[in-house]
Amino acid sequence: MGLNGVRESLARRVPDGLFPEATEVGGWWNRRNNPEVGLIGADTQPVARRVAFVGSVKWRDETPFGATDLAELVA
Repeated sequence: MGLNGVRESLARRVPDGLFPEATEVGGWWNRRNNPEVGLIGADTQPVARRVAFVGSVKWRDETPFGATDLAELVA
């Protein structure tokens, strides 16, 4: 399952008890793809007024998703 499949799966699950304000699921990145936020649960699209969750889907052969990746998402 690729990133679009993950987004579609999440979109079928929200809103829920954990993220009641998340009615839309999408992603965000700038023109340089740095940072790239693959998953965003928000209240509206294409511009969110409120973000409920963010996440990332990465495929790496060498290293797992780590603290540096998390810090980039937080920033």
